[in-house]
Amino acid sequence: MVTQSDIERVQAEIRPHVMILSIIHLAMMLGAGVYAVFVLKTISAKEGLENQPMESILMFLVPIVTCTVMSFVIPSLVFANLKKNLTWTSDPANASPDNQSRPSSSNAPLADTPAKALMGTMTSTRIIGLALLEGPMFLCSFLASRYSPWWLVGSAILFLLMAIRFPLPRMLAEWIANEEEQLLAGRRNV
Repeated sequence: MVTQSDIERVQAEIRPHVMILSIIHLAMMLGAGVYAVFVLKTISAKEGLENQPMESILMFLVPIVTCTVMSFVIPSLVFANLKKNLTWTSDPANASPDNQSRPSSSNAPLADTPAKALMGTMTSTRIIGLALLEGPMFLCSFLASRYSPWWLVGSAILFLLMAIRFPLPRMLAEWIANEEEQLLAGRRNV
């Protein structure tokens, strides 16, 4: 069972990493968001835009929906795979040499604690998920500039999905503390 002190310890450990993830997250959102605003300003300056038939719009929605779904699925699969190979130098619950993690023979990154190892892995998978949303957001903005301003609705929805995933320190610390507990329990049982 994860305690309040576990969550506070994890929150202190990952604080610098959460700041870095927050900066990356904001940069990805702002990059695509600024482009969407630029397109909106450009569209408002134009007088006439071609109207795209509904069949063409639906044809483009398929890859956008696919990328959105994959932005949730792929990071989960990658995280589960990377979690198996995590290594760290000390067990926060018990610092005795018996509880030291043995570095694996793989090229897995080595962190100080399980929480930092999990945070590093989570950061990588979060960036993958954001990139899978950012691409379709740029596509929607581009299509809005070429065909119909309604494509900006797609950009707005994707922007909202990115914003929903923003890393809140407390929630992230709770999630990592739970993952850490499961990871340590699994390693002790082996």
